[in-house]
Amino acid sequence: MRKRFIVYLIVVAMFAVGLQWLNNTPKTFDNGLTQADVQEVFNNLQKYSGLPGGIPHVTVVQDGQINAWMTPDGMFVTTGILHFLKNKDELAAVMGHEMGHFVLQHFQLDGDSRLHEANADKFGLFVMMRAGYDPCVIEGLWTRMADTFGDEAITTSHPGSAQRAYEMKFPMCQRHFFDSYNI
Repeated sequence: MRKRFIVYLIVVAMFAVGLQWLNNTPKTFDNGLTQADVQEVFNNLQKYSGLPGGIPHVTVVQDGQINAWMTPDGMFVTTGILHFLKNKDELAAVMGHEMGHFVLQHFQLDGDSRLHEANADKFGLFVMMRAGYDPCVIEGLWTRMADTFGDEAITTSHPGSAQRAYEMKFPMCQRHFFDSYNI
């Protein structure tokens, strides 16, 4: 009888730990973003991506790394990057960039991967602006990446964060730009 009770406790404990693991993927992140926001931003960007069939899907991956990536099968966004981002506009910048890889068919191309990254950045900017997201967040996002991880390129295939911040700096996003127009 005692062995049965111990086995029962072990099974209950394992079940409770399993439920806890399933519940570890937060429904709402510290910044107010939700998993529903991921799908919403994905759907909004997809309308303006230029793809008649669209991108297969977006998946939130429970992983603390600050990362997102694209495969021919879909887009993947980690919970780590969802904690790092500040709002839907920054999420749109990241997801737009990843859509750029898909639309520009970088999976099928050889060549300069840093050029592919720069082109995906530009496509992401274009599609996020068409979908109504604020492009002025991009410079701050890449600056924060550089402050967090240093200015080293993520890998040899990516430009450094400071370089990306510089390339995404827009005069219209600078306060003094509007001052000259009395806006």
